[in-house]
Amino acid sequence: MIYNESVLQALGIDTDGLVYCGEFPPYNPRLIPLARNLRTRGTKAEAMLWKVLKNQQTGYTFTRQKPILNFIADFYCHQLRTVVEVDGFTHFEEEDYIDDVERDRQMALSWLRQRYTYPATVVAPLSKGDAAAVTLVRSFVSLTPPPLHL
Repeated sequence: MIYNESVLQALGIDTDGLVYCGEFPPYNPRLIPLARNLRTRGTKAEAMLWKVLKNQQTGYTFTRQKPILNFIADFYCHQLRTVVEVDGFTHFEEEDYIDDVERDRQMALSWLRQRYTYPATVVAPLSKGDAAAVTLVRSFVSLTPPPLHL
């Protein structure tokens, strides 16, 4: 799939300043410094999950704190076109919730699948060792990428 600015605009997605990289989702380059910063100060749950994801124990390649559109995804797998978000208590605040709804809408319109979990759901299984961690991560992803609606 090649992302097209006019298609994204027709879907109501703000494309101002986005950089397009062929089949990869477009991103806002102004978010790169923030994404780098977030990689160094993530939550315990994100750090534990990244320990499993970065070693490709699931059979898939994930990136961490990936700018996509005008948002930063906690984890992204291009092969599955899947975003994994580890949302903590701050996402229950009204302003953050509204931002999350808009992020979800835009990512869904961009043919990206999303999986969510909460920190406690990640920390307990990841504390039990690699086998439990891989099972948890595999529960986030489906082997079939979402269908393209072009």
